[in-house]
Amino acid sequence: MLSSLCCCTIAWRVETRRLSSLDTNNRSMNIMWLVPQFCCLGLMEGLAEDGIEMFFCFHLSKRMAGYGKVFTDFVIGMGNLVSAITIYASRRWFRDTLNNSRLDKYYRMLAILSYVNLWYYFYVSRRMLNKGN
Repeated sequence: MLSSLCCCTIAWRVETRRLSSLDTNNRSMNIMWLVPQFCCLGLMEGLAEDGIEMFFCFHLSKRMAGYGKVFTDFVIGMGNLVSAITIYASRRWFRDTLNNSRLDKYYRMLAILSYVNLWYYFYVSRRMLNKGN
């Protein structure tokens, strides 16, 4: 979740920089600006998939253990569906060209949602730990 927050924040800052370089006619950006964002994205996807699989390995009964991969694919598919709904809900930020779009606002919204999700995770984890004692 922390990787997700970093990825969205980096994407937001890079897009803000790209848009400001358009305003000043400064074309000094290159493709290497996207490397940190995509490194965080790859890390996030790898950790998420492995983490979900491990969760189902430890929390499913022995009879259901063979369905762990199916449940993992279901959770990731639901995440993709929520992503598509989020894009549809914020379609006013997406225009015909990249320069006319407001992807900075979209990435900022994702960063805020990731931040809220991280704190909700901490809250639930803390409650579960206190309940166990």
